[in-house]
Amino acid sequence: MQLKNYKFIIHLVIISFLIQCATTSNSYTGKKGYIESVGEGSSESDALERAKANAIKAKIGEQITGKNKVVNAELDSSSVMSFFQGFVYDVKVLKKEVNSGTYKLFISCMVDDRDLNQYIENVLITKSRPRVMMLVQENKLKETFTPDSSKQSSTEAAMISYLNSLGFGFVQKSDNVIKLLKQQKGNLTLAIQGNTTIAKEIGSELGAELVVLGDVKAEGRESTGGNLKSIQAIASLKIVDVGTGSIVASQETYGADASSNEGFAASNAIKYAIEEALNGTPNRVGMIRQMLKKWNPGNGNEFQLSIQVKEFEMLNDFISAIEKVDDRIISVNSKGFKSGNSSVVIFYRGSANELLNSIIKDSDIKKNFKPKVTNQTSSQIFLKIGN
Repeated sequence: MQLKNYKFIIHLVIISFLIQCATTSNSYTGKKGYIESVGEGSSESDALERAKANAIKAKIGEQITGKNKVVNAELDSSSVMSFFQGFVYDVKVLKKEVNSGTYKLFISCMVDDRDLNQYIENVLITKSRPRVMMLVQENKLKETFTPDSSKQSSTEAAMISYLNSLGFGFVQKSDNVIKLLKQQKGNLTLAIQGNTTIAKEIGSELGAELVVLGDVKAEGRESTGGNLKSIQAIASLKIVDVGTGSIVASQETYGADASSNEGFAASNAIKYAIEEALNGTPNRVGMIRQMLKKWNPGNGNEFQLSIQVKEFEMLNDFISAIEKVDDRIISVNSKGFKSGNSSVVIFYRGSANELLNSIIKDSDIKKNFKPKVTNQTSSQIFLKIGN
């Protein structure tokens, strides 16, 4: 089935608008690289988010105008925060004003720009937004939701709500889709457990470009006192690129909430876990950024390395070393250790020759593993490592 590419161009701001963002009273560069900005909202938290968005706008303006990049169209505050949460850290509230129910916060913060310019140029402007399919099992208190059920889980609701706000498409649970998933019931279990080959096959058949796999649990915790029910959610998620079968993002996160309504608290706890998984934190890269860095529609090749190696530890170390030799490597997946002949599948944006040269010419690999090429085809490389 030919996959539909929903083309998107997320345009950042007309250059004059960016300059204005960077120089208005809403934001300006403070001492030692800190951005100072102002945000207004109906609540303190809303004002804080708007202030952070203005700080990010200022940094985006600096990045683009500094490189004379002219990008068309418009970027509103909600879009800024949707894509760049996790870039803002060390936030300090300098001043707070409240007037007729409107909060105004003056903040100082740092905006991490190490990846920001590359993210703008290579991701937001050039990539198509993929169509996503959910294969996630949820256990919420006493209820279990599976992918072949027509009832939407809290995980799906949170994921779809967030990604829809960014313009992502979804494989909807039509009668035909549910029927096909029911026929795949045995395979669904394996996919949820992380079988990327099955996930790729199901996603391809249903017209998805990315498949979200995982398991989400929401369970009660010790009582917080009174009538409140305390719930904790654990989300273990992966995103699989249907085009290559590779894992392009993964995260395990926690969320918690307390309410007199146990079901409401469970749904909120799951929502918080999902949002953290997607957004990340200042210390953890979220799944959105992971996926958009690794996923590249229609541009990835599968190669198999057949490796003669005597020890499992050496194979493991070799795989870890391969992952670092070339940034065009999407993923490296071992097919299991067999003394004498092990197999590794690599998804790579390039040719077999380029991949081979990256491996055998790497100084650390040459020193530690002494690789010798015994044979090569257009899709398979045969190596011997070690003495």
